Amino acid sequence: MRLSVLEKFLQEKLNYEKFDDYCHNGLQVEGKKSINRIAFAVSFNLATLEKAIELNADAIIVHHGFFGKDYFNLRGINKTRVKLLLENNISLFGIHLPLDAHDKYGNNAQLFSFIGAKMEKPYEVGYIGNNVLKHSLDDMLDIFHEKLTINNNISKRVETSPSIFTPKFKHKFSYLDNGPTIPQKIAIVSGGASSWYEKSIDEGIDTYITGEIDERIPAISLETNTNYIALGHYYSEKVGVLAIKKLLEIEFKVKTTFIDIENIL
Repeated sequence: MRLSVLEKFLQEKLNYEKFDDYCHNGLQVEGKKSINRIAFAVSFNLATLEKAIELNADAIIVHHGFFGKDYFNLRGINKTRVKLLLENNISLFGIHLPLDAHDKYGNNAQLFSFIGAKMEKPYEVGYIGNNVLKHSLDDMLDIFHEKLTINNNISKRVETSPSIFTPKFKHKFSYLDNGPTIPQKIAIVSGGASSWYEKSIDEGIDTYITGEIDERIPAISLETNTNYIALGHYYSEKVGVLAIKKLLEIEFKVKTTFIDIENIL
């Protein structure tokens, strides 16, 4: 397929223009005009790039590409990465907030679909909805573990002297179960979205699902009698790129590969 066709298709499908983002969404580094293989990954880094080169990929599509807009300051690791992209004539697409918020292919819509919950309304770059299948919190953790194909050999630190603020762990997910055993109203906002937790409680949610947890979250969960699940930033945002990978396989005759370099954070 042509690079220009891919660029236009992704822009139209994911509606970049709707978002005031931290980065330029779409084609960030231009490579060869003809594309036979596309590599997908959550984040662009040297490990991902080296694997893409090994696979003879002509383009890379990631959720976390280069951040910053309209700059020309190539130093350090960015210089190394861009040098390798240009030397190998590989295009880089970075699609950030549009790949969180899309109501079908986005990270949050995909996570909602895994547990069969009904999305009711947008919330920030995620959604608020209802647990119509009445899954318990424990069931949700099991489902996410199955769908996100977590490597159980990855270790995660657990406090030896737990306090009322110590999260519990299951399948490497951190969670606080201070709300109902069977959640009713949930919000899902992937990635580093802990800052929107309190506001979602004002919207009436009893369970918040995101990627990360920070220091203030356990107290808020305890004091508001709500649940909080942190799937891991990486795991919560691999689903969007996988959905786009599947879409491109259906729409175009192009080879695809997902580069899964797991990151428990």
